[in-house]
Amino acid sequence: MKRALTIAAVTFSLAVFNAGSAEAVRKGDFIRYVVTTDSGAASITWYDHFNDQQQNPDMKTPAVISFQAKEEHPIAVVTAQTFGEFVSCTLYINGGFVDSEEAFGQSAVATCGPD
Repeated sequence: MKRALTIAAVTFSLAVFNAGSAEAVRKGDFIRYVVTTDSGAASITWYDHFNDQQQNPDMKTPAVISFQAKEEHPIAVVTAQTFGEFVSCTLYINGGFVDSEEAFGQSAVATCGPD
């Protein structure tokens, strides 16, 4: 039950975080998410090339997810939750650094996206 609540909270935070940031990315941009943890795996949620929300609840880390945006107003947001005590995410657009976040503590969560 606790895991289901955590995933719901991460999904909700993605929607809130993303509300004002989607305009910063353009169709055709190359988006790359990088996630690292101390536990070797994480629950990772991201938006793909068609702005569809994807989730892998047990993705091996370090994880790299990359694609070319196909939608007119792409959403470039990734959220990761560690099974350990450290997680980081980094967002690159067209090879350039955009955002990075680190989080510490049991089941820590990090979210990256354009501001």
